[in-house]
Amino acid sequence: MPKITMIEVQKKNKERFNLYLDGAFEMGIDMDTLVHFNLKKGDVLTAEDMMHIQKYEHYRLGVHYAVQYLSYRKRTEQE
Repeated sequence: MPKITMIEVQKKNKERFNLYLDGAFEMGIDMDTLVHFNLKKGDVLTAEDMMHIQKYEHYRLGVHYAVQYLSYRKRTEQE
């Protein structure tokens, strides 16, 4: 089972983090995902844990893009 070896802040987006498992980059995650799953260095993750983290991260990104899309301008019902 993979172990979290490092969590670092991304260089361009300070609200996202890089997650490293067994010394190799695994994925970028949002601050909310990090807090929601209480991830910290040394945690051991199962395949099921990784699946839940990825699903939650995809959900968070979807919400982020939806809010970003709606914030540009008013939309019609058809859009």
